[in-house]
Amino acid sequence: MQDLKNLLSQQIAKPLAPTEFYRELLDCNACNSIAKDSESTLDIPAEIQSILSSLYRSGIECDLIAQLLPAIGGQTIDPNSTRQPTTRIPPADILEDTHPQLTLGSTITRPSPIERLNEESIHFSNSMSGNTLVSGDAWLASDDVLQRHVLLKEPTTPEDGVSDSHQQFVREAQITGQLEHPNILPVYSLAWSADNTPYYTMKLIDGTSFSQHIRQRHHDSPDLSRNTLKPTLDVIIAVSNALHYAHTRGVYHGQLNSESISLGNFGEVMVLNWSEAIVDTEQMSDPTHFQGDLRSIAALLYEVITGAPPITNTLEGINNLPASCPKPLASIIRHCYLDEPFYPTLAEFIRDLRNYSEDLPVQAHSSTLSERVGRWVRKHPLHILYITTVSVLVLFTLVTEFFILSQANEAAELSLDNTRRITTILLNDNRSIEEQQKKEIDARDTALESLAIAETALREANQLAELALAESRE
Repeated sequence: MQDLKNLLSQQIAKPLAPTEFYRELLDCNACNSIAKDSESTLDIPAEIQSILSSLYRSGIECDLIAQLLPAIGGQTIDPNSTRQPTTRIPPADILEDTHPQLTLGSTITRPSPIERLNEESIHFSNSMSGNTLVSGDAWLASDDVLQRHVLLKEPTTPEDGVSDSHQQFVREAQITGQLEHPNILPVYSLAWSADNTPYYTMKLIDGTSFSQHIRQRHHDSPDLSRNTLKPTLDVIIAVSNALHYAHTRGVYHGQLNSESISLGNFGEVMVLNWSEAIVDTEQMSDPTHFQGDLRSIAALLYEVITGAPPITNTLEGINNLPASCPKPLASIIRHCYLDEPFYPTLAEFIRDLRNYSEDLPVQAHSSTLSERVGRWVRKHPLHILYITTVSVLVLFTLVTEFFILSQANEAAELSLDNTRRITTILLNDNRSIEEQQKKEIDARDTALESLAIAETALREANQLAELALAESRE
């Protein structure tokens, strides 16, 4: 009679035919109590799955059984799923789809626990708050093979073997491990201890929560200009990319908030808390799942603007946006809370947010003429420099020409004044000459008249003299 552990290990390494594996399984010590029915009336694969599920629930060889039946821990992502987003033109930079493989680390050496991580631990990070460490126990552990520190999580072990919490724990590890995205906290391995208690290891978080980052930003620089908001908007875009990728895998976060986002010291952005993730593998998924994640991201944007999350995650809860909030961002937030989703997927939301960050038109906002002109001016600084330079040169030329013309006009007016003065002098001189000539003419006429009178008097005197002479002769 073959040992169950050896049989399962052999089936993993060199799979037997279903019928032969079923027979060997029934001959194992652990399966002696299982009734042996006629093979001709059985659905062999279904019977094998039933037997293995029963053994798993009993806490027998859970690590090997989980490798044979990956979905036994609960509903997870189909690793062969090729589900694509419903966008007409998917942007290549954020819709690259992969096929994450289930990673089970039963053959990996269990890391050595160093210290339990809680609020009293010196290794406890602000980004570990929320539900990241609530489910089960978390340890700072040493990976002796790769010589690094990791975060080791294991469920609280019940007294009666494998419980529903164990299955939920395995499901959490499988879902998170299958979401292979740079902005989702990576799971390194899932394995079982010698007592069949599951555990998994993941990246050790070292950073601050997004909530603390927002509070610090409002304290240091409450300005809401595009340049000051850009680093924080980049974080939201990274988070949105992570959730958009998860949506393409049929997974919805369901509980996203600023406490479930970790910011590292070197630009890392990690989305945490996938323990309550919703898995919807149907091709036509429930739109409320997407709407919940979309509104959660909009609430993050609201918190960035106001410094505090909305009182209620509804349209009424975001009505008190400050007047200093940029209008495009206010439009994006409000459109996320519409009953009929404005954004069919997160790809369109990401595009709008990135467009605002890069000073481009936003689909959710109708730009005014002044906004369009201002955007054109900011996007074409060389054109503005060229136009300004040409305008200055033209203005300089016009000023120079005006100065020259003004100087010429003043010279002409001065010359005209001199001409007028000379003309006046010449006219006065001419008038004086005319008067002098008139006087001379009058004097000549008077002299001529006097001469004529004198001649007349002389003639009369001569006549009188002749008469007197004649009389004297007589």
